Amino acid sequence: HIGNEHGLLFHFNHTPVSAQSPISIASEMKLINAALAMRLVELDYVGLDDLLSNWLPWWPTALTDSRSGITFRHCLSFTTGFYAPTDIPVQLDGRPYSFDSLSGPLFQWRENSCKHLSTMRCARKVLKSTPHIAPPGELWTYTTDHLRLSAAVMVAATGQTFNKLLRTHVFDRTSPRMQTTIPYPDYKFWNPGSNVYSTARDYQSFLDAYFNGRLVSAASQQIIESDEVLDVRVRWFIGAPRVGRPEDVGNFGFGVWRSVPKLRKLNPGWCGYEQPCSFAPSHYESTAVLVRSWGEEAPKVCRWKHSQSCKFYYHIQNFGTDISVNAFNRNQQLCAQVENMVSRILSGASDPWSCVHWTAEDKQVISATNNVPEVQRGLCLKKSEVSTQREFGFRGPNPSIVQPAPGCDPCWCCQRPRFDIHLE
Repeated sequence: HIGNEHGLLFHFNHTPVSAQSPISIASEMKLINAALAMRLVELDYVGLDDLLSNWLPWWPTALTDSRSGITFRHCLSFTTGFYAPTDIPVQLDGRPYSFDSLSGPLFQWRENSCKHLSTMRCARKVLKSTPHIAPPGELWTYTTDHLRLSAAVMVAATGQTFNKLLRTHVFDRTSPRMQTTIPYPDYKFWNPGSNVYSTARDYQSFLDAYFNGRLVSAASQQIIESDEVLDVRVRWFIGAPRVGRPEDVGNFGFGVWRSVPKLRKLNPGWCGYEQPCSFAPSHYESTAVLVRSWGEEAPKVCRWKHSQSCKFYYHIQNFGTDISVNAFNRNQQLCAQVENMVSRILSGASDPWSCVHWTAEDKQVISATNNVPEVQRGLCLKKSEVSTQREFGFRGPNPSIVQPAPGCDPCWCCQRPRFDIHLE
C-alpha cells in the first residue's frame, strides 16, 4: 500500500494472499501505541514529562532510587534505563553481553511473561524483575518493557483498560474502522509493542489516518517521529553498545526508527535516501514507512509536480517463510526501491515523454542536410545542454548511439518537464 495527503494511491497483492490475510505486524504495533499515547496527551489525560509515580502509587519515589525520575516520555522513547534479559537470542532485545553470565531469580524475566497478566500487573512485574542499570535518559535499550510501563500510565490516567483505549482512540477513528488487528491467540492481554496480528487493509487504514492527522495532530506526529536520543550516552542494540549516535543523524523517536540521507550515504538501510523518514520494521514480514521531514529538516518549498507536501507513506507485507539474512537484505532493498519509485512519480521525474515540436529554425537546419537523424539528434542534444526546465532524450534504430526515452517512439527527439526528486 502506498499513500499520501490524497489518501491511498496504490495497492498490490499477489495471490493466494490478499489485503485481508492475517500477518504478524510485531514492532509496527509500537507506532500504534505512540499514536494512542499522544492522543491522550492531546486530551490532557497525561503529560509527556509526568513522573510515573504521579500515576502509579506503587512506583518508587525516593531520590536515592534512579527509577523515581522516570517520566512518560522516557517510556515512549525507550530511555527508562531498564533492560530485559530473555530466553530468546540477545539480538532481538538489545541485552548487554556483559550480563550474559548472570543467573538467578532476578534474571529469569521473560518477554512473554505478561501474556496472561493485566496491564497493571505486567508493569509491576517489570518494576520487580527488570534490572535498572542507568539513570533515565542516559541509556537506550530496545525492549518492550518501556512500553509496558507507558501502557500502565495510560490505563491509570484514564481509568480504562488498554483494550478500550485502543478501540476508542485509534481503531474506531480510522476509515474504514480497524477490525482485524488483534493480539496473538495465546495472549490474553495486549502487548503494546509487539505480538499482534493484523492485515494489510487494517494497517493501511491506521497509517492513512495517522499520516493525514485524523488520529493525532501534526504537532504530535512531529514529536513521535523526531529524534529522542540526542542526549543519550549509550545505546544497546544487537547485543553491543553504541556510544552516542552517528554525528548529526537521527536514530529513534517514540517507538519508531529514524533515518536521514546522511546516514544512507554511509550504508544501506530501510529508507531515508532522498529525505528523512520514520519506519517500523517487523523482522522479515512487514514494514511501515513514513517518508517525510519536520522542522529544520523539512524542505522550504515542495516543487514536486504531483504532491503538495513532498511526503508519502507505504506499507509492505511479505508472506514468505524465509527468515535468512538475505531475506532481510532483500526487504531493505525493496523498501529503497519503493522510496525511489514513488519519489520519482510524485515529483514528476517519471512523467511520460512527448515528441519535440521543432521550431522554424530547427526545421530549416534539418532540411539543409541529407543526414536527418544525426542532425535531429544533435539539435536535441543541444537543447538538453542549455535547458534547465526540460530534459531531453532520444529514440532511434541504433540503441548504442541514442539515449532511451521510453514510450517516445517514433520520435527522434523527446522531452518532458524537469523535476528533481531531491529536496532542499
